[in-house]
Amino acid sequence: MYLKIAVVGPQADDIGRLLGNLPERLFIREPPNARLRLIVEASSPGSITFTLLAYPEPAIGWEAQEKELAIADYVKSRVVALSPLFRSFLDGAFGPALMPVARNELANRQFDLQAEIAPLAVNVRNPSVRAMFEPLGYRVELESPVFGLPAILVRLIGRQSIVDVVRQLFVLVPALDTAKQSPLNADEARRLSLLSAPWLARHPKRSVIARSYRLRLSQLLQAGTSASSAR
Repeated sequence: MYLKIAVVGPQADDIGRLLGNLPERLFIREPPNARLRLIVEASSPGSITFTLLAYPEPAIGWEAQEKELAIADYVKSRVVALSPLFRSFLDGAFGPALMPVARNELANRQFDLQAEIAPLAVNVRNPSVRAMFEPLGYRVELESPVFGLPAILVRLIGRQSIVDVVRQLFVLVPALDTAKQSPLNADEARRLSLLSAPWLARHPKRSVIARSYRLRLSQLLQAGTSASSAR
């Protein structure tokens, strides 16, 4: 599974300096039998592209002999194995590293960006994919690259901050692909609420998103409501 973000605009390449401290932090909390990596793919004045990569290692537990294993079976097993890594990918590992970055003005500045995440176990014809992201100002492109399996690549194009796009993916991807969910305790529900404030309160699919997490809408919006009351 990977998340690739390409950013374009004045000082976009300075984001590389913010990311420079991430790899050491990123490796602290890898889930069992998996690897998480941050790769800066390209950086030039006014642009940067980086990828967060998660992959299960090693590939073990095959019942069939290696020579009998079809490539489609292998790819399907990787899709299944990767789905539960999503929370560890963006929260357990990347989340703590992102916290100091999120306080930086550059990470909160809006840029022209493209975010690409795959694989998601969602049918490419599912209208909910566009319904989740288009109200946030993204143009949505979908591909089904994995041997006809029920897995897709989602590409989001729009003007957003890095902090916002990561938070929106953290909330919306598991709402679409429930295999990427895990049971929420009270602290995790509060964190989900905080990450979805204030943008989710205006989202036309907010009730659907809350139900996907088995939460009441008021639970999911409580952080935004509290912030508004404080003001």
